[in-house]
Amino acid sequence: MSEHSVLSEEELDALRATGGDARAAPAPRAGRGGECRAYDFRDPARALNGRLPGLEKVHDAFVRGMRKALRVLLARPVEVDAGETALTRLGDYQHSLPLPVSVHAAVVQGREHSMFLVIEGALVYACVDAFFGGRGGAVPAPERELSASERRLTGLLAGCVFEELRGAWAPLCALRFAEPQPTRVSDPGGLREDQIMAVSRFQVDLTPGSGEFHLAMPYALLDGLRPYLSAGPRGEDNSREWRARFAERVHAVELQTRAVFPGVRISFAELMALQAGDFIPISRNNRVNVMVGERVLHIAEPGASNGLAAAKLLAPAPPGR
Repeated sequence: MSEHSVLSEEELDALRATGGDARAAPAPRAGRGGECRAYDFRDPARALNGRLPGLEKVHDAFVRGMRKALRVLLARPVEVDAGETALTRLGDYQHSLPLPVSVHAAVVQGREHSMFLVIEGALVYACVDAFFGGRGGAVPAPERELSASERRLTGLLAGCVFEELRGAWAPLCALRFAEPQPTRVSDPGGLREDQIMAVSRFQVDLTPGSGEFHLAMPYALLDGLRPYLSAGPRGEDNSREWRARFAERVHAVELQTRAVFPGVRISFAELMALQAGDFIPISRNNRVNVMVGERVLHIAEPGASNGLAAAKLLAPAPPGR
């Protein structure tokens, strides 16, 4: 080996030994702890919330609305938490669902695609148990189909979900949903198995009983809303929460006020004749204008408080002062 060689003969042999058919290499496995973990850059599954700040705001508003709606529907405390939104292939998502599930599709009016609500069986059983006053009994076997009563309740849940979803999207853009219709996992409205879906997961805790529901939409629909989601809510001044925060900040602003006696009109000759010790006559009504900038806010009368000159507020100033 020459003195300019970078690799030794042993290192070159090791590289030649691994440079054969890539198919003979063992399949990579997910690492644990400090091990390496393989990543397939062709796999579209990835989180979206970090890239679309508006989507997180939509989910926050949606979660607040769902908590109230489910508490009214089920007459018990309910906690709803938003999970991540990730991209995945439709076929992979279908095969990952624990059966049975209740699926409802709602057409987004004015757009080409529908949005899907997927309610896991565990959540359906927990909601039915709570709706009929149960205390969280045993969960039925997962292989049985949903009963008529369970399907009826999932229809009510679907109505609540899409109504709250419409309100949560309102600050961004007006999304209107057609009446949600029950469908099957195997009938995704003509979508292909390799269609990329954006799936948002939500955890519901009924105490006792819990489960998940998902909102799944074709990525093309989410991509069409990207300008709104990237810019954040518009018309935020219409938000009650924003207005409350704005009023709180305004009330904390400090202003410089001044109390001014009414002016006196005298001639120029009288003004020039004034000497030290002379008095300027003022009105005897003892009124003081309390002003901020050039605007009179209150009418007051002069006085004293704790040994200091003071003005006692009598009434707000008439409009136009």
